[in-house]
Amino acid sequence: MVATPVKNQTLSVTYRTDGTKIASGKTTPGATDWQVYSTEGIYVDVDTSAAAFTKTPIYVTSIGGDAEHWTTTGASSVYSATEKGFRIYIRRDNGGALTPAQANGKKWHINWIAISTTATLIYGQTYNIQNGYNNWEGGYLDTCNHATGNKYDVSTANTPTRAQGTGEWKIVSASGKQNGTPVLVGDDIYLQNQYQGDGGYLDTCNHATGNKYDVSTANTPTRDQGTGTWKIISSGQQNGTPVSVNDDIYLQNQYGGDGGYLDTRGAGPTGNKYNVSTSNTKERDNGSTHWRFIDLK
Repeated sequence: MVATPVKNQTLSVTYRTDGTKIASGKTTPGATDWQVYSTEGIYVDVDTSAAAFTKTPIYVTSIGGDAEHWTTTGASSVYSATEKGFRIYIRRDNGGALTPAQANGKKWHINWIAISTTATLIYGQTYNIQNGYNNWEGGYLDTCNHATGNKYDVSTANTPTRAQGTGEWKIVSASGKQNGTPVLVGDDIYLQNQYQGDGGYLDTCNHATGNKYDVSTANTPTRDQGTGTWKIISSGQQNGTPVSVNDDIYLQNQYGGDGGYLDTRGAGPTGNKYNVSTSNTKERDNGSTHWRFIDLK
């Protein structure tokens, strides 16, 4: 049976401007959750979930302690690595008996560093945007047909490349941040569609049937009191954290302070997948309000 991992005593996470995420931590000296593997060996399952990696990082590990940890082997050999943790087996290099109590008596613990090179979203760059309905089967945000009172209707398409940039969206800062800088959780953004070079800005306009507001594109990002402004919200990361490609996020419209959460609901126009509107709640139906930015196909 795999032991339940214990949280690390210390944890730090930093980000580089190229999108590299670096986390580090250690198990608790004197209270590491060592488990018996054999009369000569022990192991520990190290929990790194608080670092919120979205894919398995590169782990670099070592053993620390007050005495005799130099006589061990196995501390740098990582097993069962995932985005949430890994396992380390330890034994004495002379094959002597070893128990969890002995290891904790000498305050043996595991130090670790984790490195992920998942790309960070960058202002001025263009991405596809995928909907999370039914385990990411909600389609790709897309412009299709002219909108009443606005520029183009917005729905989701089965592919991100339906027609000449209709599924491509440039991220523009709504607060004056410079192109080339990372997009952060909590930022207010504009999303400019790239159909024929300018498919308009993602916008709320008119009340939606069964939902809050209809979504279309406008000629400007500032059509009416925040209708073209979208706040990036994360379910697992704090404001100020860089947003990575493929991160699961919500997009909250800022019309009147709360124009609802970008959502798929109902059948889309002929040739497309689902209608797009905003919802009053963050969790309306089986992931329909979840989105992720992905690199262009």
